[in-house]
Amino acid sequence: KTGGLKDLRGDRFLDNYRMKAFNVILIFLGCWFFLSGGNLDDRVLSSIQLYSAMLVILLFFAICVFFSGISFHIGMLLFPAFFLYIYLVNLFFGGGGGSVVKVVVFTLVVMMACFIANKLTVIEFVETLVIALFLLLIANIVVSSFFPGIGLELGKFRGDWKGIFDQKNALGRLSSLLIASSILLMLCSKDKSVRIYTGLVLISAVMVAINAGSRTGLATGVLVALLSILFYLVYYVLNDNFVHKKVFVMLLFLEMLLCFYLVVSNMEVVDLYTNEDGVSIFGNFFSLTGRLTIWDFVIEHAKGVHFWFGYGLDNFWTFERFSLIGPMEGMGDFYPEDSHNGYIDVLVQGGGIGIALYLSIFILVIKSLFGSKLSFAEYATAFTFIMLFLFSNLTESYTTKSTNIVNFLFVYSVAFLLLRSAPLHAKGVITIQPFAYAKKLYISGVARK
Repeated sequence: KTGGLKDLRGDRFLDNYRMKAFNVILIFLGCWFFLSGGNLDDRVLSSIQLYSAMLVILLFFAICVFFSGISFHIGMLLFPAFFLYIYLVNLFFGGGGGSVVKVVVFTLVVMMACFIANKLTVIEFVETLVIALFLLLIANIVVSSFFPGIGLELGKFRGDWKGIFDQKNALGRLSSLLIASSILLMLCSKDKSVRIYTGLVLISAVMVAINAGSRTGLATGVLVALLSILFYLVYYVLNDNFVHKKVFVMLLFLEMLLCFYLVVSNMEVVDLYTNEDGVSIFGNFFSLTGRLTIWDFVIEHAKGVHFWFGYGLDNFWTFERFSLIGPMEGMGDFYPEDSHNGYIDVLVQGGGIGIALYLSIFILVIKSLFGSKLSFAEYATAFTFIMLFLFSNLTESYTTKSTNIVNFLFVYSVAFLLLRSAPLHAKGVITIQPFAYAKKLYISGVARK
């Protein structure tokens, strides 16, 4: 009996230890969400302080991986392979070697995403995301309302909210993330109080998006939220035994194809080569504030060898490059830091080979889903975050950003999808336990002595 009591106490100690470790992981993940939303105003937190804090979080997860181990699908190696490729292209075309830091950091981000996919359920992940982003939203509301010298834009967008960020687009991105993730949590959670809470979060996110004047952020968030609701309806219709599934899917696909055709056929480019360009759809003008001009400029210079190999990691949007090829027509002395389109940035930095590498990730995800049996929450989370990534990259560039939250959510979605579906295909999963290996080597070394 005494021995049994000791064992019970030992089990309780281990359970308490695991719970504390689990809570610490949630806290660090929440801090990552809080810090990875975008660059902050230097008066709030300097870039060095921001990236140093994010590096501490990545090192924490690296330590966790060392002691507890990690399982991941081999396909996740495509992410660092893509970054390594565009870095090597950068060196080949005479770029600076400093971008290697970005490759290392993104590799750590992929590792963290794989670790989280191992340790947390998707509900725990989404709840942590919503809580962390809501706290960040409150911080932005407070700064924008009570510290206008920091929280409000000046110049062309004077009066728009930017909160603690360096520009309003980052606040718009935060709002779109919260709109999409709060709808996702409302669909997935069975707890009534959680649904009420996320409803309040949703209202707050919409309000902030409107005050930030972020039309693209609001449009992206609302569109992804509507797609998530549509996915919810389609999922349960397909699980109804009275529905002819193949006919339903075919009709739904044809309707989507028809909608896409109607939109594209009634779309016109307006005011190209100005910073007020946009598109007119069914006679309604949607401003893209110079993005079309930027995209045209990039595609014009993605020629010859650069069409196949690209310019390399962060090697196109440089002052030296603009000095060589000249400014963009109609944009004055404005020099963007990226294409404001993730897919065009893959082209300009990685060329055709980079696009092939990136497409292989999507092909692997689609292939892994055939025959996989996931829960609704897992399907819905993957769908929402992948849609958010796809639509966000139409007007902003996240594909080659190493620590951006939108890119992280996409990497995480791929990590858990591949990991969950891999056992059904009985291949592709690698398990690494560095501490166990090191301990075994140490013991065998002592034994030899």
